[in-house]
Amino acid sequence: NNKWTPGPWRKRSSGSLGNAIEAHSGKRDAELGDDYRIVATYQSFAASNKHAVEEENGTANGNLIAAAPDLYEALIRLMNPPIFAGPVGSIEAAHKKTKEDRAFAVAAIAKARGEV
Repeated sequence: NNKWTPGPWRKRSSGSLGNAIEAHSGKRDAELGDDYRIVATYQSFAASNKHAVEEENGTANGNLIAAAPDLYEALIRLMNPPIFAGPVGSIEAAHKKTKEDRAFAVAAIAKARGEV
């Protein structure tokens, strides 16, 4: 039983003051204008030569934090592969599920890298 806010999560930038990780809440928030709420914040520096590395790290950290629920689900799915037993149809279905789980994991990693 997970205690954290269910995913998916997304990043929201608020400029040089910091950034937020949001999750779907099911309730509309007047400030955000949609039904997402803040589940975490992280600091990112304003763009300048002095803080370029920190800003890049902050962006990468935000990507990784936002992808956390997806990465967790991908690991669970890959740790619980389908059982290849029974008629041929069930084996084909198991192969299909394995491909889908792998594709989900690849997408989660891309999200963590900020590629999506």
